[in-house]
Amino acid sequence: MFVLLGPVILAVIFVRILDTGDLPFLAVGIRGNVNSGLVQSLRSVGNFQLEFGDNWESLKERVQRGELIAVINVEDNFEDELRAGEYPQLDLFISESSLSKALLVREGVRNALRSMAGQEIPADIRVEKIHTFSGSTSLAFLPMWIIFTFLGAMSISSMMLTEEIENKTLESLLLAPVSFGEILLGKIICSFSLSFISAVLLVFICYNGKCNYWILGTFFVIGSLIFSILGLIIASISKGQTTCSALNSLLYLVLVMPVTMADYNPLMQSISRFLPSWYLCEGLNRVMFTSASLSDVWLNISVLIFYLIVSIIVSVIVLKRWQLRIYAN
Repeated sequence: MFVLLGPVILAVIFVRILDTGDLPFLAVGIRGNVNSGLVQSLRSVGNFQLEFGDNWESLKERVQRGELIAVINVEDNFEDELRAGEYPQLDLFISESSLSKALLVREGVRNALRSMAGQEIPADIRVEKIHTFSGSTSLAFLPMWIIFTFLGAMSISSMMLTEEIENKTLESLLLAPVSFGEILLGKIICSFSLSFISAVLLVFICYNGKCNYWILGTFFVIGSLIFSILGLIIASISKGQTTCSALNSLLYLVLVMPVTMADYNPLMQSISRFLPSWYLCEGLNRVMFTSASLSDVWLNISVLIFYLIVSIIVSVIVLKRWQLRIYAN
């Protein structure tokens, strides 16, 4: 029942959450004529949270700090020139640190212009980009594919341990001149190595951009370790391979679904902020496609290190109790 109904229940929950997602969540700054028809069109086209300011440079700084995804400069005479057919200039300063958000904003601006003027792009949109997405759009989901290799480490470490218990080979290992901790460490090293190598191969085969590979490798190491240790925790609370497999499937959904939908739903965006997969995906995206430096992704790395420390502490507590049960049996 757990295997059958677990994914169904989670899917229903996610669908219900997405049905509530018409709240604005793309923060866009407006400078200039805030009462223009363009601004009114932006309110009705797309999920925009409009914020207004008089200083163009301070609004641009907010984009650089990640507080806004973009800012638009609407000159006071914009509508007059538009009516006169003079093809007025519209300045758009946008961050491509999240490619999907950037695409949504640019398409929203185009739709607002079409709605306002009734024709195809009646203005000269001057775009200035920061954190520029430099890879192929076909590889925009490559960070998520890499995360699937980390999730594979979770499956490997958990299934290896539960298989040892069900096949009663763990008893033989405990009789060998090795400690229980060394056995667990071997499981972690195995799952970590396979996950890390898979991620490296994925980048080698699919990625042709330029980035700081030392920072990229740091994400690979931390991500593989977090999910390898999480796999041991899953094994310790599973009754067998069936339960372990079901828990892995459910965690796949929990860790992946909010992250993939974060750019399209405000509630999913809030949920994803509590998941290590979010900080992995965002960090990988910045490193691989916006040439981010260490300072740009330091928050992501710091949060992931925190998750790693917490997972180690939890695993030590849980596995100690599990060890006592095994020896008792």
